[in-house]
Amino acid sequence: MDYDILYKFLTAPLFQAVFVAVISVYLTIKVKEYSEHKKTDKELRFDIYGELMNLNLYYGFLAGYEIRGEKYPHEMEDKVRLDRFNVSDLARKVDSTDLNETLRVLFLEKYTYRERYHATTTIIDSFGYKLAPNFKKMMRSISEENEKYLLSKYSGQ
Repeated sequence: MDYDILYKFLTAPLFQAVFVAVISVYLTIKVKEYSEHKKTDKELRFDIYGELMNLNLYYGFLAGYEIRGEKYPHEMEDKVRLDRFNVSDLARKVDSTDLNETLRVLFLEKYTYRERYHATTTIIDSFGYKLAPNFKKMMRSISEENEKYLLSKYSGQ
């Protein structure tokens, strides 16, 4: 084989330009795939966050029924069941071990609705500070202010 011809071909400016262009395109595609995966992961986590906020609301209502010893509406339990499976489906797509505790709280039968309410509140706080820290701080402040207001409003009755 004539190595002189191969050497001239490999050192030709046109070949070098094409080679650099191919490598650049490949790297651009890989970086884009990686950033889209991260974007999708964050979007999925935000969806989980929203579903957990819905569940937390229902857990609060159901905990109230539980504390008073009243029977809860079946529609509310059905909604909770559906939301739990929505969270698990989203968590499966994220496939991360940091969601293990969330799934345990949602599916282990040993938890009461009151315990689930407190546990999901903690999980939501953790999620919120990771996803949108400034938004979460503001919402926490509003929530605390509302709680104080409602306690003062209804404690005098």
